[in-house]
Amino acid sequence: MAHKCKDTLIAVPELRIKLTGHKTEAVHRSYIHHELEELRAAVEKIPALNSK
Repeated sequence: MAHKCKDTLIAVPELRIKLTGHKTEAVHRSYIHHELEELRAAVEKIPALNSK
């Protein structure tokens, strides 16, 4: 059930905006941008699975 809820939140931007309390889509995008940068930085720290 939780996975289905997550999929719905990801698929419906208007729902994400309402749940986060952001007033506009532009504000929402600015927060998402920072989250994506943090995720990219974290992923880059993970060693490659095929590294020797």
